[in-house]
Amino acid sequence: MERGVCLACGIRGRGRRDFLCEKCVNLEGGMIVCRNCEARIPIHLEAIERAALPIPKRPGVVIIVQSCAECGPVDAFSVLEVRTVRDAVN
Repeated sequence: MERGVCLACGIRGRGRRDFLCEKCVNLEGGMIVCRNCEARIPIHLEAIERAALPIPKRPGVVIIVQSCAECGPVDAFSVLEVRTVRDAVN
């Protein structure tokens, strides 16, 4: 049986379906997940609503980036993909 993976960090799950793991999702706001250093940075719902990025403006959004302020230059910040809890359920 092929096991599902977290859509943000890639950790293997127990079931067959892909998902967002509890470390990568923030249901009260959002989460930035860095692929390079694996940092998880929670963001407030107000910041999501004000963001100029074309992202869903609702709780549970996960923004996956190549590098973050912790591991790379700020000008190299690039969004790879955006996932929501809905992506993991459908």
